[in-house]
Amino acid sequence: MHRLRLFSTVLLALILLATAGCSLAPESGDKLTTLVVYYSSDDDGISELAREAARTAKCQMFEIQPEKEYGGLLNKLNSSEELSMEELEDLYSTDFKLKQPVPDNWSEYDRIILGCPIWLDGAATPVKLFLDENNLDDKTFYPFTIGTLDEADTLTTQLSLDNWRTGFAKAESFEKGASPETVAQWVDTLNSEH
Repeated sequence: MHRLRLFSTVLLALILLATAGCSLAPESGDKLTTLVVYYSSDDDGISELAREAARTAKCQMFEIQPEKEYGGLLNKLNSSEELSMEELEDLYSTDFKLKQPVPDNWSEYDRIILGCPIWLDGAATPVKLFLDENNLDDKTFYPFTIGTLDEADTLTTQLSLDNWRTGFAKAESFEKGASPETVAQWVDTLNSEH
């Protein structure tokens, strides 16, 4: 009996030592700091970049999901396929809704890495809606996209509403299929700034 109690005590001590400093959830009042938020349609490559950014930043991800998916319509449009009247109405609808407009624990994050594809020479509508539906105070946004430097500049302008919204850094542009190392280097520069 004495050996069992001694063994149990030693085992408990080892478990406590092994888990010291580890926490699965933030302490009350701690900032979660970084969240990767992204919208990706079909095979645009944004989700892969978002995963690599989250892995490098060691943070959670939140996918912006519209109630209805519109990426297929954009692919048809970009490949010069003809759209039906119903598809055009859907594409230009102002009745966008998101499945979950506000991420869990949104108020706890202060740095948002924001992945956004370019739609018809501008920021994807679901991302704009996400920003409209959330409190952006006390947050710094680091947008990224796949495209040219000019498209990234346009994205920065649109997301910040011509600098009316504060807290937006200049968007980063990546080539489609950018290497994980390239994304990691960018995130590491954000880590050194923060």
